[in-house]
Amino acid sequence: MKVIFLDIDGVLTSRDSDSFIFECDPNNYQLNHYCMECLKYILDKVEDLHIVISSSWRNYPDNHIMINNYGDVYKSLLPEVKLSFNEYIVGSAPHKSGFNKYEDISDYLSEHSEVVDFVILDDDWSQGLQGFGEQFFRISMNTGLTYEVAKKVIEYFNS
Repeated sequence: MKVIFLDIDGVLTSRDSDSFIFECDPNNYQLNHYCMECLKYILDKVEDLHIVISSSWRNYPDNHIMINNYGDVYKSLLPEVKLSFNEYIVGSAPHKSGFNKYEDISDYLSEHSEVVDFVILDDDWSQGLQGFGEQFFRISMNTGLTYEVAKKVIEYFNS
C-alpha cells in the first residue's frame, strides 16, 4: 500500500483563495476546488494509493466528523469531480508526541508494515518533516497543492 500523509490547511486550502482557514468549523467546509482536483489527479494516476490524515485537524474531536465525512462533503460541493475520499482514507496519524509530525508519522509507519511507500503533503516544515527527505513535499500555503506538485508526486511514486 502507498500512502499520502495529508495535511489540510495550506494544502487543500490556500491564502490565494477565499477558502483559506486556520480553524475548522465542521459545519463550514471551505476547501480550494483547484487543490482538491490536484489531489484527485494524484489518486487517479497512482495505483494502490491511500490517504492518512496528518493534519492537526485530527487532534480536535469536533473535526473528526468533518474528516470522516470529507469525501461526501466535497462530492456534494463539486459533484463533477466525483471523488469520494472515504474510499481512500485509511486512518489518521497518531497524536502521541504533541505537535511533532515527524514522530507521529514515524509511529504510524512502524505500526503499519503494509505501507511500502509514502509521501507527505504539508505546508509546515517546522515539525521535523524535512527529515523525510524527498518524500516530504512542502506545499506553499499561499497556493495550496498545485498541478506542478501533483505531477512531481506522481513521478515519485511511479519511478
